[in-house]
Amino acid sequence: MNNFYVYQHLNQGGQCVFVGMGQHNGAWCFKGKKEAHVEFMKEAMPSNMRVIVITHAMEESKAKALCEASIVALKPKFNKEAKVEVEVKAEKPAEKVEADNPSKQKPKSAPKTSE
Repeated sequence: MNNFYVYQHLNQGGQCVFVGMGQHNGAWCFKGKKEAHVEFMKEAMPSNMRVIVITHAMEESKAKALCEASIVALKPKFNKEAKVEVEVKAEKPAEKVEADNPSKQKPKSAPKTSE
């Protein structure tokens, strides 16, 4: 089902301190979060709790992949380091074609004309 979302918790300076994925009101719940993160949330709630929903209506696997990639990129204070497998494809550079260098091309013979 496409009912997962990815969110961020921001501190008062606007820095991302947590990236998570959830359903329903998971971004505002304490369940499953580290003690330091829960303390941060309690101090910030209700008026200074800044939650940004990055995306919604996602399949669980896609939400998890986005969440983990965001953790790797942002390194938020309250997340443990995520381990994301990144597929890197190395492509061989295209071989030079003679057309790239006109000085090395053989001259074309002039088209035959009927006189």
